Amino acid sequence: MGLLDGQTQYSYYNTPSGYGDYQFVTLENIINAFMFTYVGEGKIISKISRTDVQFHAMRAIQELSYDVFRSVKS
Repeated sequence: MGLLDGQTQYSYYNTPSGYGDYQFVTLENIINAFMFTYVGEGKIISKISRTDVQFHAMRAIQELSYDVFRSVKS
């Protein structure tokens, strides 16, 4: 889920001058979505602390940034 900052989805995707701009997802949204989807009774992970999920989410973002660090908007 991207943060549109008051911009509508229509204007984001249909404005040629905005091509190449990026949407951002907060770390809190990533953690909340993971906890909601995968953690709980009868789900993949029955019990885990939010701190553990936060650690792994931060590591995932760190690894992703290593992979895309050299990419620049042209």
